[in-house]
Amino acid sequence: MSKSKSKKHKPVERKSWNAFRSSGLLTFINTFLHLFGWVIIIEYEDGLFKDAYPARTQWRGFPEESMTKAYTNVTKMLAKDIDTLVADVKED
Repeated sequence: MSKSKSKKHKPVERKSWNAFRSSGLLTFINTFLHLFGWVIIIEYEDGLFKDAYPARTQWRGFPEESMTKAYTNVTKMLAKDIDTLVADVKED
């Protein structure tokens, strides 16, 4: 990564669990993890983030409505962030 690129783009930008969840990425990733019997659990209490941790699960997959919503949200996130995503991988 060139010096000019590192000044323009942070290599890591912390995001909230709520942002990860609302983007649809949590459901998308958990769908993949279900293949191995794993899941990422995010706990909320009174609407506030409480904890996040990996766990074992017997579940495999999500209802179609949940997946449709997740894919829609991921698509919206990609559309919103496409310029940043392209800049992140652009070679100088």
